[in-house]
Amino acid sequence: MVHPEDHPVTAYARDVVEGRTVAGELVTMACARHLSDLETGADRGIWFDPDAADMILKFARILRHTEGALAGRRFELQPWQVFRMGSVYGWKRADGLRRFRNTYHQVGKKNGKTTDTAVPMLFSQLLDGEAAPQAYCAATTRDQAGLLFRGIKRMIKHSPVLSRGMDVYRTQIENPHTDGLIACLSRDGNSSDGINPHFLARDEMHRWTDRELAETITESMIARTQPIDWVITTAGHDRASLCGELRDYAESVLRGDVQDDRFFAYVAEPPVDCDPMDPRSWAMGNPNLDVSKPRAEIEAAAK
Repeated sequence: MVHPEDHPVTAYARDVVEGRTVAGELVTMACARHLSDLETGADRGIWFDPDAADMILKFARILRHTEGALAGRRFELQPWQVFRMGSVYGWKRADGLRRFRNTYHQVGKKNGKTTDTAVPMLFSQLLDGEAAPQAYCAATTRDQAGLLFRGIKRMIKHSPVLSRGMDVYRTQIENPHTDGLIACLSRDGNSSDGINPHFLARDEMHRWTDRELAETITESMIARTQPIDWVITTAGHDRASLCGELRDYAESVLRGDVQDDRFFAYVAEPPVDCDPMDPRSWAMGNPNLDVSKPRAEIEAAAK
């Protein structure tokens, strides 16, 4: 077993904190939190399980990209993605269940956040050991929720392993081996009544204005032993919003103003007073720079 200090999650955290990887202040704080918790977490009953982190990281390798220039290629998680997924699935409580239940992931557009959300969502159906796991792609509209859902359907179609074990229908994906399902949720689409999510992906949180929908679907997770609320978004302009509240709470947790061992946050953003022509600022908001987001496009937009 790899020691927690030698795990790729820790390697990324150390590279960020020590300045070898460019990152903004809040990502640096998330990494410092990981390193600090490795030293002191046992006092609070939390510990990092490298084997649990490796399970989802290895699972990602069986998936393939299905659109654009990378179509057909196997998933190759970048270090920032390894850090997020390995952290959420690797950190445990004293009873062996996952530490993190609520997560907030903020990065710039075209950094692959919707695509990489397919990894934990499919993992929740196949390898999480949960009976009848329900997973939902949730957004304010059916069209937005359908982006992730259709992407997952394509991944299953293009994977010989997944297509043998999962049944894909127009509005639902079923896993007969675990009695699991993946479906969409939105205010203008399927009802959120009676759901019991094990994994919830809330897409483009900066567009959410419906507090009732947000509260209904998150409160419906309480019957699960280790559910995950996976919030993904780009930065919103309105801080007096649901997304703004989550982003500010994430900052409070990362700064240590609030101690919440159930909350994971990765907030990739440059300082508000940054130089828009500085490539370091581009990297702070776009951790997939030069991978899914071409540097030349950002430079042209900045000019």
